[in-house]
Amino acid sequence: FKYVQSRGKRPRLVAMPSYGWLADDSGQPRGPWRIMFRVSNPVTSERSITLASIHLSLRHRQNMWFPQLEGTASMPCELRPGTSALFWVDHRDVASRLREAGYSGTATATLVAGDAEGKAYKGQQRVKIAVDESYPGNNDESTLNV
Repeated sequence: FKYVQSRGKRPRLVAMPSYGWLADDSGQPRGPWRIMFRVSNPVTSERSITLASIHLSLRHRQNMWFPQLEGTASMPCELRPGTSALFWVDHRDVASRLREAGYSGTATATLVAGDAEGKAYKGQQRVKIAVDESYPGNNDESTLNV
């Protein structure tokens, strides 16, 4: 993982997007395909950070904000050094919002985490999002086979 740096400051939050499913008690994936957002405060951090927002940065200075996200914590949440929080959103919801904004094919986005002090931490890894309705993850109500 690469650290996200705030201009001239030590790296503090690590923002990492990925894909996955939620699992039931037996470990079997259930529900729709999801975009996962993991935000971590590295063990080397000097203090706790309050995670206040998460959004995707898109082309042409467009942003997709997520005021309410399901996850292991509720925002705002405190991340002590060495801790992280995982949030997720249904891939179909993101794809639908991107289609409404005029995107097609595949959209590339960067995860951005914001702290309570108004600082933004941009992830180093981009996430590619299939926008078209014909993509299996965008219209399958059940678990996709992996």
